[in-house]
Formats: sequence, structure tokens, C-alpha cells
Amino acid sequence: MDAEIRSDVVRGSAEIRQMDEKGDIATGEKLDACRTETVLVDQNGLFREGLKRLLAETAYYPDVSAASLDDVRFKLEANDGAILLILDAVNDHAGSCEQVRFLKEQNPSIRVVMLVERYDLKQMLAAFEAGAAACLMKSTSHEALVKVLDLVMLDETVFITTILAQLHEPTAFSAQGNLRALSARETAVLECLIEGASNKVIARMLDITEATVKVHVKAILRKLKAKNRTQAAIWASTHIVKTPQ
Repeated sequence: MDAEIRSDVVRGSAEIRQMDEKGDIATGEKLDACRTETVLVDQNGLFREGLKRLLAETAYYPDVSAASLDDVRFKLEANDGAILLILDAVNDHAGSCEQVRFLKEQNPSIRVVMLVERYDLKQMLAAFEAGAAACLMKSTSHEALVKVLDLVMLDETVFITTILAQLHEPTAFSAQGNLRALSARETAVLECLIEGASNKVIARMLDITEATVKVHVKAILRKLKAKNRTQAAIWASTHIVKTPQ
């Protein structure tokens, strides 16, 4: 990054954080008051670097980034003030929740945003019970992510509206669904809905037309007695056991 670009990116801050040659842990000097001390943990180096670039011109450029919490624990435990932790929870959600619970006990001021691949009601509840302030899918847009980080640092807890709806009436729908009523093709479509795929994407994945996808979605909603595809997907995410590929 040349001097001009560096100056634009960190306008008003002490200095740009430099990434080490492995792209793992990067630290910088003291930031000014407008910046939020941020730690990013994700085992995927490319994802870490991409997210750092996206956050470069925001108040949340990571002071430290690493592949695991163990690599940055010194930073988190040495800080007793407000700090933002963006944590990948895809591969070991239960373990991540335990680590978040421990960190929150050590420093209640830590604000944690957990990154997941899909919205699973049980996992969301576990994350919030552990002390996370928000759970977001890794496919979340840059703009939405920054808005959520803003809210989190205002000491808000951010629930996805569809999750809240399920919390308000947890049994009204869950007791009615019947996966056995679905055909093999409808189950395949439902698995795509769990991943948040659009009709167009589902059609391409299953090699069928969008019109056929719409027919299957309508049948799924009717058989599961779901109000919409999001409700069906959230319920099914805790009931479908996928066959290993």
C-alpha cells in the first residue's frame, strides 16, 4: 500500500496496521478516540484479509487478526476496556461459545460478533446465552456488517428478525412440521432454503427450472404448515440431518 493510499485509509488515526508475512497477526500503535479496538479471528486467511480490507475505512479495522483465539488471547485478556471481537464460529460453534463465555467472564466489556454460515435457531440461542452480542452469516453485506458493529458497540444486542419471530412463538410451528411428508426433491429444495439460496440458485444447483422450484417451495410450506420460506428454513435447520457427501 503506497503512502497516499495509506494516508487516505487511516485519515485521523495514528498509523496503518501492518500485516505480517503470514497474514496472521497484525498490530498497530495506539488509535485515536474515533476508532474501536477490534480483534478478528478466522481460520481462513483469505477471508481475514478480505474482511480487513472491507473494514479499512471504518472504525473497525482490526488491530489484531489471527487464525485462532489462542493466538490473540493475550490481547483480549490484557485489555479490561471495551473491545470488539469478530469471531468465526463455523467449524466449532459449541467450542466458540465456551470460549466466548470464558472471555465475557474475564472482561464483560468485550463485545462479540460471531460469524456463521447459516442461521440455526439452537446455535443462535447458544451464542447469545454465551454472551455474543450478534450472530451474522459470512455472506452478510459489508454495509449491514458495519451497521451491526455500530449497534453492538452502542451496547446493543442484535437479533435477526426471523430468529426473534421463532422465539416469540417457538411451538406454534415446530410441532406441526413433518419432514416425512416431503418428497426427496422437496427435501433437497428445503436443504437449499436452509443455506439461504434463491429460487434461481436452487434451480441451477438441482438442474431444474425456477418454475419447478416455486412449485416445490409452495408444497414445502403447505406440508410443513410454515408461513414463509424463512420460517421453514429455520425450523428445518434443526431437524434435517444431512447425509455426508
